[in-house]
Amino acid sequence: MTDEEAMKCVDYIRDHAPIYAKAKAKRVFTENGLKSTKAKLMAQETGTLGAKEIYAYAHPDYQTVLEGLREAVQIEEEIKYRMDAAKLKFEYWKVQSFNQRSETRMMSNV
Repeated sequence: MTDEEAMKCVDYIRDHAPIYAKAKAKRVFTENGLKSTKAKLMAQETGTLGAKEIYAYAHPDYQTVLEGLREAVQIEEEIKYRMDAAKLKFEYWKVQSFNQRSETRMMSNV
């Protein structure tokens, strides 16, 4: 791996950090929206707590928000793992560079 490729990894992480943050914020917002939707739907139903939960979980509005959560998690995780891969590539380059410097020092001492 070249120095230029290593810097591309750093650039990738830097450039995608705001995208990752936005994806994570969307996921958290959707998770809380799911709770809010459940509460609103449970308030519409009468009867036992169990009956209210069944109504809320089965309701199309809840399912819609749940689908949004699935999409938000997918986007967040994809960006996260791509950034993790860039970090690993950069770490590999660091180790490679250190080994190269050590080898050069050893050869100059011989």
